[in-house]
Amino acid sequence: MASPVKSRLQSSNLISIHHPNVDRVKKALALAGETGDWHLLREMMARELTAHVPGNGPNAGQWPRDEWLSELSRLAADPGERITITPTYVAGNDDLVMLFNRVTAQRNGLRHVQLVAETWRFANGQCVEVWDHYTDESAWNEFWA
Repeated sequence: MASPVKSRLQSSNLISIHHPNVDRVKKALALAGETGDWHLLREMMARELTAHVPGNGPNAGQWPRDEWLSELSRLAADPGERITITPTYVAGNDDLVMLFNRVTAQRNGLRHVQLVAETWRFANGQCVEVWDHYTDESAWNEFWA
């Protein structure tokens, strides 16, 4: 009988930069960022998805899928309040995709750049939950105040 450690290490649950979920996330984010087409992100996300955004700014809180994607697409396209998300590292497995994003926000003539870690939880091939983690949540809140 194989040891639990050995069988676990041989499973597809190892975090990898070469996993189908990683490829899907990277492709969908690239399409949204380059063309403003959010359909691949919407397709990989379950209808019941909840995005958890920390802080006390206008984009903080728990967001259902369609509202969260609408807000992100608005912020990506709005010249007055603009967010650009650039993935710098993505790894995952069947259950999770971890991203480190360089987020550049512009608002009221100001610019804010921050590293944001995201955890995307998958179930049955779809993302069901997203958690954002800011490196400096206070600075993020202050920028959006």
